[in-house]
Amino acid sequence: MIKPSSIKIMIVLIIGVMIPVISYTVFQFLQQDQNEHLIKTIYERQLNSILFSVNQDSWNQMLSWVSELQPLIRRAGPVPDANRTRRVRRFIAEHPPLHAVFLHGPSGCRFVYGNAVPSARDSASAQADSVRLSALAGSRTAEIRQMVQNARAGYMRPLIVPWQRAHENRKTLLVFSGDGDETLFGIVLNDIRFIDEIVARKFGEMNEGNFVFAVKEKGRDVFWYLPDSDEARPFEKRESLWVLPDLELLVKMTGTTLDELSGKRTRHNLIILLLVNGVLIAGVVNIWRAISKEIRLAQMKTDFVANVSHELRTPLALIRMHAETLELGRVQSKQKMMQYYRTILRESERLGGLIDNILDFSRLEYRNRDYPMESGDLEKLVREVMELHRLRRNGGSAPVRFETQPGMPPVRMNRESVRIALLNLLDNAVKFGGGGKSVRIGLKRDKNDAVLSVKDSGIGVPESEQKKIFEKFYRSANGLSQNRSGSGLGLAIVSHIMQLHSGRVTIRSKPGRGSTFSLHFPLGNSGGTTDV
Repeated sequence: MIKPSSIKIMIVLIIGVMIPVISYTVFQFLQQDQNEHLIKTIYERQLNSILFSVNQDSWNQMLSWVSELQPLIRRAGPVPDANRTRRVRRFIAEHPPLHAVFLHGPSGCRFVYGNAVPSARDSASAQADSVRLSALAGSRTAEIRQMVQNARAGYMRPLIVPWQRAHENRKTLLVFSGDGDETLFGIVLNDIRFIDEIVARKFGEMNEGNFVFAVKEKGRDVFWYLPDSDEARPFEKRESLWVLPDLELLVKMTGTTLDELSGKRTRHNLIILLLVNGVLIAGVVNIWRAISKEIRLAQMKTDFVANVSHELRTPLALIRMHAETLELGRVQSKQKMMQYYRTILRESERLGGLIDNILDFSRLEYRNRDYPMESGDLEKLVREVMELHRLRRNGGSAPVRFETQPGMPPVRMNRESVRIALLNLLDNAVKFGGGGKSVRIGLKRDKNDAVLSVKDSGIGVPESEQKKIFEKFYRSANGLSQNRSGSGLGLAIVSHIMQLHSGRVTIRSKPGRGSTFSLHFPLGNSGGTTDV
């Protein structure tokens, strides 16, 4: 029985460890929606950061071209200069996304294209573009003035104008402030080449198979960049392309959506938390069981000491009392004297048997040396033990009958330990056998085992205790067995001996119908020694 103080320790353990962890787990379950929203927000920010990075890279690339072109365009001026014009054309040819550059000022408007040798078509295009640009400068004076003021303040942001929208031939005009109030310069971008060589390149740098990118026209399902993909899911985030504002950048995650991903991460975290809780609960349960076992074992040891003390005191008291009576000469009758001698002998044997049990258990459990095995005749050993048992009982108590199966093979065993095990079973059978009823020993072969069984017709063992009786110091709660003397070590010794023989001990019993204890010895067991 576990003491109340031990129960308090276990309760404190549960309260101190389990309740906070379980409370945190419940809190996490209740916060699941909030956790999913938080995770989704984090991934949305990541996608927004990706689109911002693509936009920023495209914008920086456009500004770098403008910075390199500015000195060339200004030195060229509105008046044609063959050498400088060639430099501008060479620069345009080296950067395919550039279609043309231009300068518009008080002296006129001039467009330069990338062809090394200007064609008639280039001249016609330049004439038409110059007219359009002059008209644009006159119609959007306020926007241009604001752009000039921003440039003077150090903020360079061009006036972006769709210039050509023919199918597969998109062009965009980017107008910048020049040196004077009326001077404008800028570039004409080839939209498709810009997307393929600048935007797509950045997509490739940032993508490691985790994302799908695209570029499409706003308000129309016309994609200007869409890699081959099996992804049928809609794009998660979109943002205008700063350089080409009538196009938009799109991105989604490969194989999942933000909702699915946030739910999956939340479930993953909860599963890990549950696993940790499971391990913790298992640990607490094991600690509980270990503490309970140790407390029960400590209680058994205490009961054992008290029981052994009582068992030692009783025969010693009888031996001393009878010896003193004989020494004082108070027994005159020879018959009475012989009765006293027999009592002294019986109690001495009882005392010796108790001490032998204690020593046997200590020797088997704690001795660390080779445990010698040899091939032997189990039937012959049984008959020797029966004779020894008869002599110890002085021919009294219950008769013992032995039945054996013919042709039993030899068994590898330690003769002395098997003798101890069988004597313990016989003593138990006589002690709990029901007052003089016979005890039967059986020896037979069962498949690959030699089975030695001891059967009595006594009080039996409840099913709930049939495993516990082989524990050291255990004493049955059965009222009848409590009235019998003993140390609670006999069956523990038997179980330990069978483990050393790589065998086992089993019991079949019902209360009031007796018990059958069987020792199973493996046949053909190899090896000469076993460590104890």
